[in-house]
Amino acid sequence: MRQEAPELQYMQALSQRVKLATKKQHALQHALQGYNGECLFDCCLPPNLSQPEFCMDDVDLSYQGSHCQIFSHRTKKATFSTYSIT
Repeated sequence: MRQEAPELQYMQALSQRVKLATKKQHALQHALQGYNGECLFDCCLPPNLSQPEFCMDDVDLSYQGSHCQIFSHRTKKATFSTYSIT
């Protein structure tokens, strides 16, 4: 099972203690969406990841304050991709 990133855990804990600024609230929402997307992506993976035909890419792109994550999973039969743009 995938674990939440330490930054996400920190922001969640902080949001329970104090009112976050709007920018921080948006950052928390985007981090949660990213984590939920990664968990959903994990559900699409085959149970046995040691197959030689298995290939998984994880690309993070940042440019002038915009962030894009591209996850791709390829097998001999299919390719699954998810995208997160913030």
